[in-house]
Amino acid sequence: MTDLLPPAQAARRLPGEAWRKTWAMLVKEFIQLKRDRVSFAMIIMIPLVQLMLFGYAINTTPRNLPTAVLMQESSDLSRSILAALENTKYFRVTHLPHSEAEVDQLLASGSVLFAIEMPANFERSVRRGDKPAMLVIADATDPVASGTALGALARHIAHDGGAPSLVALAGGIDSVTGQTVADALREGDADALVVLDAYAEQVAIGVANLIVVLDPQRVILAGGVSELGEPLRARVEAATQRRVVGARYRPLVPVVLAELGERAGALGAVLAAHDAAEGVENPAI
Repeated sequence: MTDLLPPAQAARRLPGEAWRKTWAMLVKEFIQLKRDRVSFAMIIMIPLVQLMLFGYAINTTPRNLPTAVLMQESSDLSRSILAALENTKYFRVTHLPHSEAEVDQLLASGSVLFAIEMPANFERSVRRGDKPAMLVIADATDPVASGTALGALARHIAHDGGAPSLVALAGGIDSVTGQTVADALREGDADALVVLDAYAEQVAIGVANLIVVLDPQRVILAGGVSELGEPLRARVEAATQRRVVGARYRPLVPVVLAELGERAGALGAVLAAHDAAEGVENPAI
């Protein structure tokens, strides 16, 4: 016959009983690991491999981005531009397509991240003093990357003791995201403006490099970052102008927002899929 303890005495025994059960579970797991050498090796080796990957192998600096170059003419100037692209180490020319259809196919398949088209009579137009346009196409199928970067920058500032209002709004440093910054900007939050200034400076570094190498007529901000609107556009344009080499001797390259905003990449992908299914070639994509 089992003796029943009074409720108060049983409650006093519960903490000790819980610790005994936890200790028994730990002993059981260690015995299991001792018997199963493969599982034990995986527990040790997988974290070591991850440490090596995140510490040494993974590099967030963009290098050797696969690029396709469509050259409508073969001239000294076009070849010089092609060499300058490769010398920056940011671009790696992997394909030299012969038509716009090939360029679209390379971008759609993910073989390249950038495509550059040099039009016919490009060198002659430059020597005549004209301003020929050179088309630069970027793969924008990942519209959330910019928002992720914005959130990471905001968390970095918060870890250094800044942006307390963003931390309070998100409920913790690790909960701060790009959407948190965007919501705070709509309210005119001062901490969100500090994060936006820092983010614009980082974006301007990449934009300034592209302007020096490619000399575009304008730079278009699209994807998730376009949700920040005019405040980000104005800051990126001003910061880019400060960073461009020889800015006082070259015309200002305007920074504009995509009319389709964060939907630009998704709508372009849907249109490309539709045209591919219908067998229609759309050179505007």
